[in-house]
Amino acid sequence: MTLHHERAGINAIDELLSTMNQGRGELEAFVASVPPENVVGPRKNGWTIKDHLFHLATWDLYLIAVLDREPRVPALGLDHDPRAPFDGVNAIFFERGKNLPLNQVLGMFRGNRARIIEQVRGLAISDLERPAADFQPVDPEIPAGTLRHWIVAITAEHDREHHEWMREILAETRLGEAATIAAG
Repeated sequence: MTLHHERAGINAIDELLSTMNQGRGELEAFVASVPPENVVGPRKNGWTIKDHLFHLATWDLYLIAVLDREPRVPALGLDHDPRAPFDGVNAIFFERGKNLPLNQVLGMFRGNRARIIEQVRGLAISDLERPAADFQPVDPEIPAGTLRHWIVAITAEHDREHHEWMREILAETRLGEAATIAAG
């Protein structure tokens, strides 16, 4: 017999996966709708859509390490803990990814998230409300928050934040193209 709290727990994992997948699905649909030449250029504030995708894929490595109970700093290829403000760390990630081919970036973007989804499916319900620090005993102290908080922040919230910036890049690109056509 399944107890009520067990059903609620299963629903908590399903809700979390739904939250993660909704934002990622919208982002994937957006990327699929953009011609590849507009994914790899032009830049807004120095970034292309591809750069944003690489950024998201790289930060997913942080969460993969947390969920694997592995040190998250080496997973990011860093020698220091990334703490806010993140501009310096994000600049490192930008430099690493800016010259990578689009297919490699998309593979990382999709593969890392698929791994996170599998990891979340394998969590115990009680894990979601545990401090994320419980999963990082050897790393420098992880910022406060539950595992659920970190999963949502690094997946759904981060996807939405960068999706907005990517839409701005595309909107400016289309305005530029329209201006070129009108002038020509």
